[in-house]
Amino acid sequence: AASGARTTGFWRVLFPKDWKVTKRSVVDKGSILSMCWFYIYKDWLRDRLHLDIDHGKELDEVTVGLFPDADPLVLSIVLTLLCRPGAGCNNYSEDLVSYIRKGRNFGSIGRAYAYFPGQESRSLECIDNERNEALRLVIYLFPDFAKEVEEYTKVLDEIKGLEGTDELDGLGWKEELRRKELRAVLEGIKKMREEEKDNI
Repeated sequence: AASGARTTGFWRVLFPKDWKVTKRSVVDKGSILSMCWFYIYKDWLRDRLHLDIDHGKELDEVTVGLFPDADPLVLSIVLTLLCRPGAGCNNYSEDLVSYIRKGRNFGSIGRAYAYFPGQESRSLECIDNERNEALRLVIYLFPDFAKEVEEYTKVLDEIKGLEGTDELDGLGWKEELRRKELRAVLEGIKKMREEEKDNI
């Protein structure tokens, strides 16, 4: 495996900017190469999630590199939910319970921003922009999921009442944190879809 510095150099210098997956490349420019790399990435991610081995560092580096403008946390939540083995069989409850039980093993590495004292608001603005970019990408890369986000949210809210059942054997603090984290992302997708409705 390449060292972190070499991998970062690859994404910054060697991998063409127009091949990366951004709203600009995918939506505004309609880049076929960006979409090809997205599908290659998705298959690669599925393979790693299927093995159920901790590929966290590798997944983080590639995700941050290929999606340079998007929040890795938001992407990792959606990608883990939709690309986990057995996901997407039109059973919202199974998909959501599986995510809440197992969580994700990447998306913890964000981008570091350094500013002089007094410029903290600029850092918060960058974080906000990354989150919005990730939500926009989800809408355009996973349009069927984005359309069904209200149904996912409804089922997710019902899961809270499944404590002590076979389906979700009690919500511990980790599971509840995952549920809340996922719900916040679903709400963000719903809001962004409203904002982007004229462009979809």
